[in-house]
Amino acid sequence: MNRLKELRNEFGFTIRDFEEYHLGRNVITYIENGKTDVNFEKLSIFCKIFQVSADYFSGLCDEGIYVNYQDTIYSLNRDNFLKYKQLGFINYESNKRILVLPNNYEISFLLPTIKLIEIIKKD
Repeated sequence: MNRLKELRNEFGFTIRDFEEYHLGRNVITYIENGKTDVNFEKLSIFCKIFQVSADYFSGLCDEGIYVNYQDTIYSLNRDNFLKYKQLGFINYESNKRILVLPNNYEISFLLPTIKLIEIIKKD
């Protein structure tokens, strides 16, 4: 499983938008339909375009959606990302996810060794 179609929809990309990366329509369609595997080169391209981890793109985990917050890149899991997007905390600038928090919110680290975060209301 891969999340190419989901990510394409999130960013508003058409199949033709990948031509600049030398990825033809057939390649995108085959990947989305599970008719071909994604090689390392293509996986790297997709992860860079959509700012996700390889494991997230491949559907191996739900963590690895990257957002920029105050010039630092943090990681969100899928559930939190969808929740924060619905709350309006996720904006897009130049095809990059930007985390924008109201003054009464801050980030909190879920694990001390990686930048996987959640958003909490300040006391």
